[in-house]
Amino acid sequence: MRNFLCIVGTIIGVLVTGLLVLSIHFGVRDAKSVTDEPLKMGMREAVERVKSGSSAWVWLTDARADCSRSARYTDTSKEGDAQNAVSFVALSEAPDLEIVVDARDLRDCAYVGRVHLIGVLKKMEDSRRREFESRGLALPAASSDAWWLCGDCRPGGEWTAVVVLLLLVALSAWLTLKIFRARAG
Repeated sequence: MRNFLCIVGTIIGVLVTGLLVLSIHFGVRDAKSVTDEPLKMGMREAVERVKSGSSAWVWLTDARADCSRSARYTDTSKEGDAQNAVSFVALSEAPDLEIVVDARDLRDCAYVGRVHLIGVLKKMEDSRRREFESRGLALPAASSDAWWLCGDCRPGGEWTAVVVLLLLVALSAWLTLKIFRARAG
């Protein structure tokens, strides 16, 4: 019975170690794709880049704010500081692509500058959609490909995650080896 449990534990350990190694592969790919400066690109190109798993830190060059579809609000940080913020829909020449932009330090959509089109592009989840709708923002039609640009988000910490995964791989491999050796003992 002990032999059987050790073999099952070893198989599970090998699978976990393999999964962690695969995670490291994707983590390194993502970490290498992050640049020092946001990449200047059009909305369509930015969406395709995010879909491919590359860095989502972008500067939307062909976007323009649709101020008729905007919502002002006050954002309160964890420290209690309040700042003006605006959510608006960004449009481009492509009629089927709209991206919601969430920008801080902005009183009104009419003052959208180039800096407010820089951020981390993310796929919009249902909870984020409800949050924007609760502010009164007229969102693009619900579809599987709704996107938002987080103007307050910055990339970082990718290499820290890779190092943590490396440590977990080492721990998992060591533990798997210990379990396998316990089979004979």
